Amino acid sequence: MSEEEYRRKADPWPLNKDGELVLWAIVESKKGIANIREIAQVPGLTVIVVGAGTLGGVFSSIGTDGQRLRDQAGFDAGVNAILAACKEFKVPCSHPANNPAEIEALMARGFTVFTMQARNQAGFDAIAAGRKLAGRPLPPTM
Repeated sequence: MSEEEYRRKADPWPLNKDGELVLWAIVESKKGIANIREIAQVPGLTVIVVGAGTLGGVFSSIGTDGQRLRDQAGFDAGVNAILAACKEFKVPCSHPANNPAEIEALMARGFTVFTMQARNQAGFDAIAAGRKLAGRPLPPTM
């Protein structure tokens, strides 16, 4: 690749129609949630990812018995704020989906991009279910 070609392609798409870099932002903190509307308005941003695993830790504390206590209402409100900003500013929103039931529920809420964390049959079944729900054909190997 020539330097000229590299410089043309090493630029964010869709800001540069010839660019081949895609910009994803992952939100994994309360500060990120508090600023999600500003984040969603960044020019060229192609996907916002809910950092569900890390946010689960952010919205938890250790109880007096030493067990982790999750603030499920706070977590859910944070995820909902991220999804709402994605919808408002028309930015695809991503969330982990590890089985067909999860991907179906997430798609019904408006999530459109998914990460597969479980490299097992349930994870591959989630991919097949998501493709079917989206009206996309399965590749010959699935």
